[in-house]
Amino acid sequence: AETDSNENDYPQDNEDYEQMADDYIEKLVFSKEMPARAIVNIGAEYQLDRLSFGFNVRNLFNTRYYRSGMNTSLVPQKGCWFIFDVAYKF
Repeated sequence: AETDSNENDYPQDNEDYEQMADDYIEKLVFSKEMPARAIVNIGAEYQLDRLSFGFNVRNLFNTRYYRSGMNTSLVPQKGCWFIFDVAYKF
């Protein structure tokens, strides 16, 4: 008897379906282990009547680290950087 050539392309039982699903999910999900890290930020603010001054240091020790999103590879983050701001309240 002739068999349909597509018949062998489909899983024959539940275990085959589960393995096929696991393989498919593994291809979709990007998993990468990242080491633990500690990022230290500091800041100060000085207020003089309605005028205020602020200074912040982000990633004080210039820690090299990466972040990741759902569908992205690891993205390197900024090293040490500074923010200075001046505000006046009317």
